[in-house]
Amino acid sequence: MGALSGLPNRASPEVANTASKFGLQRAAQALTLSQRNQCIGIRVISPGNVVTPEVEDDIAEGRFGEQVPIAMADLLATIDYILGIGASALPAEITLEQSRPE
Repeated sequence: MGALSGLPNRASPEVANTASKFGLQRAAQALTLSQRNQCIGIRVISPGNVVTPEVEDDIAEGRFGEQVPIAMADLLATIDYILGIGASALPAEITLEQSRPE
């Protein structure tokens, strides 16, 4: 499981977390290339803020801008989608962005 902060030009002030998520993305890319002949694909799902008590507290206390975090059901549906499609159709990147209130 990645994070939006691990994508290029999406860093956050959480240096260790951002670096580890960026490293995870690149490791998955290298593994996919090295396992191509075995038809093994590695995919990292990179969501924005997912509804958890910690995220809800951060939003309430103003540490994040106004937003509607990603519902856990949506994250699980994304995982189900990836597990349910054939290897010939796997997306290269999966990102989920939280929405902003209108």
